[in-house]
Amino acid sequence: MLINFSVTNYKVFKEKTTLSMVTNSDKRLPENTIELKQYSRSHILKMAAIYGANASGKTTMIRAIELFLNFIKISASHDDRLPLNHTPFLFDNKAKTYSKIKKLISPILSPI
Repeated sequence: MLINFSVTNYKVFKEKTTLSMVTNSDKRLPENTIELKQYSRSHILKMAAIYGANASGKTTMIRAIELFLNFIKISASHDDRLPLNHTPFLFDNKAKTYSKIKKLISPILSPI
């Protein structure tokens, strides 16, 4: 279960950009959240939508997640010859691309 995903220096994202599934303080629609007891009673969304203006980075965020997952698959195969399609931020191709995912492998979940 995805809690959040962050990426830096990838295509249109020069600065750190995060997709978070953690809820805010709004208590409406509790049936759309899941309580995480092990994270100090935090709640996460069951699903999310990415929306915004044209050319604002919606598809790029999905591609960044795909790149991260492909990196995990490649590293698990122990084949260093497999290429990783990486496109850094256009105006800063010397900086390192960074991505981070926070995920629960075997969560202890309790519906609200």
